Parts: sequence; C-alpha cells; structure tokens
Amino acid sequence: MPLKQFDKEATHFAKNTKEYYINSMDSDVVANLQTNGIPMKLWDTYRERFNYDIRLELEDPKARLGTTRTIYNYANGEFVYEYDGNPIDMKARLSELLFEWNVGETKYEGWFYFDEHEVIEIFRKAFGENHNQRGEFIVRVSKYNNKFEIFLRVGVKEYPLKKTKIYAFLTTPRGGEEEDEPYYSNNWNINPDDIRFIGG
Repeated sequence: MPLKQFDKEATHFAKNTKEYYINSMDSDVVANLQTNGIPMKLWDTYRERFNYDIRLELEDPKARLGTTRTIYNYANGEFVYEYDGNPIDMKARLSELLFEWNVGETKYEGWFYFDEHEVIEIFRKAFGENHNQRGEFIVRVSKYNNKFEIFLRVGVKEYPLKKTKIYAFLTTPRGGEEEDEPYYSNNWNINPDDIRFIGG
C-alpha cells in the first residue's frame, strides 16, 4: 500500500474516531469539558506513583484467596491481573479492585470502587513528598465474610478509606437466582457501571 493511501485512511479514521467519542460522551461530561477544559493537573495527579504493596487479608481461617481473578485497576489507566507475572513496583493510586476468595465450596467475589477524592487525599497525606517510602494497601475481610476494612499503612500510621463503594457476591454449588445480586453492598442505590474517576 502506498504511503499516500495509508495517510488518507489514517486521517479518515482519526476524524471518525473523534466524532464517535464526542457523540458517545455523556452530556454532563461534555458540559464539564466545555466549562473546565481538559483537567491536565488532575491527570498529573493520576500519574503519580508510590512504593506500596497490596495485601488482601481474610480473617476466616477456612478462607483461601482465589487464584484466577484478582484485578487491580489504577488511576493512571494501568491494570494488573495478580497472576499474570507482570507486577508493577511503583504503582499509581488504586481506582478499582476485584478479587475472589473461597470458603469450602462457596466462592466469594468482592468489587471495590475507590472514591476519587478520598484516595487522592489519603495517598497525599500518607506518603507526603516521599513516594519511595514503603507502604501497604490493605483490604481485610471479616471472619463472617460480611464486613470489609480498607486502609493504607505507611510506617506506623494507618489511613482508613471510608468512602469505598463495595459489592460482594457469592456462588454456591446449589446456585439460585439470589446469587445474581450482591449479598453485601454499602451502596444499594448506585449502579457500579456509573462509578468512575472524573478523568476515567
């Protein structure tokens, strides 16, 4: 294919892609962009990286972390599947987390959507200017698999995250329609599909 033809197609594709995205954006997103412009400083905040590990703790002694579905989504757009062998050392702030755990034949799955403003401020307070100091982001599941504690620990200080939206599901060998709905949620009135970071 001659380069001239390629350039013509690329221009056509770029124009159509731009039109597609403009026409598919929610009206409130379009209004926000027209009023505030592109949030460059916010994107810089999303790109900040910190030296922390993510630890999932299960208080039920019979519980075991699942080995197929642990997904970390970060504010900068990166995502990691826990078992794909490609860890990230310096990580951006978490935006979403999904993980599963098992108790006997019952499989649990937790979906965690972190509040944008809270997670930005917590990381800012905890790490300050020293993003290289070691931290741990901990999600603790209670003994009865129905309460969740989330906090960031840097040094001896712990910073709880209280605004995270949580949806937890379970699957049993017998199945049932009730398993299509969360058995636990701290936000019954919010559809998880409507939760997003402003820049996401």
